[in-house]
Amino acid sequence: MIFCAMWLIFILGSVVVYLSIPLILFTDGDNSFFSFLVLLLTTLFFAIAVNWLFAYAFPHPRPIVEFPKITQLLTPMSTWKSFPSDHTTVAFIFALFSTFFFSEFPFITVCTFLCASVVAFSRIYVGVHYPRDIVGGIVSALFFFVFVVYIMSPYVLSFFVYLNSLLDIV
Repeated sequence: MIFCAMWLIFILGSVVVYLSIPLILFTDGDNSFFSFLVLLLTTLFFAIAVNWLFAYAFPHPRPIVEFPKITQLLTPMSTWKSFPSDHTTVAFIFALFSTFFFSEFPFITVCTFLCASVVAFSRIYVGVHYPRDIVGGIVSALFFFVFVVYIMSPYVLSFFVYLNSLLDIV
C-alpha cells in the first residue's frame, strides 16, 4: 500500500500520457495530441492551484496531528494540508482524461479508474488522509475536468495556438 500511496500516481500518469501518443497521433493527428496535452496540463494546473488555495483558506490537519498515537505508514511532506487530497485529484484527472480521449478502449478506462481508486484508498490506509479528503479530491478532479474540457477548452486551445504562433515568428 505504501507503493500505491506514493508511486502509483506517477505510473498512472505515465501510462495515460504514453498511451495517448500512438493512439492519438495515428488516429487523429498532431492537433489532437496537442489538444490532449494542453487540456490535461491546464486541468492539472487549475486543480492543484485551487486545491492549495482552498487548503490555505480552510486548513484541515492530517490524521497524525489529530490522533498522534495512530500508526502512520508514510510520512507526508507537511501536516497542515489534508483537504482535498492532491494525489486523489491528480489520479482521477488522469482517469477522467482516459475516459474522454480513449472511450473506444473501455479496458484502458477501467484500468485507470481502478488505479485511481487504489491511489485514493491507499492514502487513507497509510494514514495521511481522511475519507473526506479523498471525496474532496474526487469532486475537485471532476469539477476541473468538466470546467476545462467542456467550458474552457475553446479559449485554452486558442490561447495556446496564439502562443505557438508567437513562437513561430521569433
